Amino acid sequence: MKKFHKFCVKNAFSLATITFLLVISVYLWHFHRQFISNDVEKWGVFGDFVGGTLNPLLSFLALIILLRTFSMQRKELSLQRTELKKTKMLLERQTETQFKQQWISRMFYF
Repeated sequence: MKKFHKFCVKNAFSLATITFLLVISVYLWHFHRQFISNDVEKWGVFGDFVGGTLNPLLSFLALIILLRTFSMQRKELSLQRTELKKTKMLLERQTETQFKQQWISRMFYF
């Protein structure tokens, strides 16, 4: 399942384009033998068909990408927290060292 998510995220635009072309070709092959029609009703039916078919598929693809984005953000925040803890420890050590140096300089330079 994880591989499928990565594949969808990497190839989202390609999948959407292929799906769109597939839907259009199925519609034209099944219902009409001519490519462009002058009849407005046929364009309306075609628009309903394309919208009704592609909208759920593209919405599902967008949902997968959104969930993947949330998971990536969660990982990044976890790494950031770890780095902040390390930085805090280093700053505390640096502060201790500075206090020790100040104490030594006061003791020996007076």
